[in-house]
Amino acid sequence: MEQKSRESRFGPSPIELLKSLLKNYFLAIFLAAITAFLLRIFVIEAFRIPSDFMSPALLSGDHLFLNKLAYKTSPIHRGDIVVFSFPNDPSKDFIKRVVAVAGDTIELKEGVLWINGKLISKLIFQTGNNQSSSATLPLTYEETLPGLNWYYLAHWDSSQESQRNMIPLQVPSGNIFVLGDQRSKGQDSRFWGFLPTSSVKGRAAWIWFSRSTDNVRWSRIFTKVK
Repeated sequence: MEQKSRESRFGPSPIELLKSLLKNYFLAIFLAAITAFLLRIFVIEAFRIPSDFMSPALLSGDHLFLNKLAYKTSPIHRGDIVVFSFPNDPSKDFIKRVVAVAGDTIELKEGVLWINGKLISKLIFQTGNNQSSSATLPLTYEETLPGLNWYYLAHWDSSQESQRNMIPLQVPSGNIFVLGDQRSKGQDSRFWGFLPTSSVKGRAAWIWFSRSTDNVRWSRIFTKVK
């Protein structure tokens, strides 16, 4: 009786306080882990850019948040940058830009893009001050569709005929056509064909961190992917 009376007078003992603190601490960690797991499965996922195949929009060392709910209620749009399971090896994730959706007819002529018979690419900047330097540095192109535009780079050589030119192809239902923003590097729908929309994991939404080999790119942090 005396011990209970003493506890009620002075409050819980240090051991009981420690037990309560640890219980609340581990409960908070457990709930945070469950929340993070559910968010990763259903809502957002982090993704790191390992190469420059999507520059200038995305640079090697960019860390993105992927919106996994983006296409649950709305369709995939031209110009979206999407992460998807690589058709030839679903264990690998790729990131590319959607340039054509189901029903579109797509064609490449000397590296420039035509969609539904309309030219959407134009050369806007040829790097270098003379012919010899510009021949070794990439060309910058702009592609424009109603309400949006983006840029891509290309450094073509004589061995890339099949990458520069493609006969008109119509995108079948349930598929999209994707290209990298470095058109003369990497592989995309020109190599392995149309991408089933069922392979798309989500839309690249925000850059939450970015670092080059030397330092942090502060100006890119918390910027929207375009």
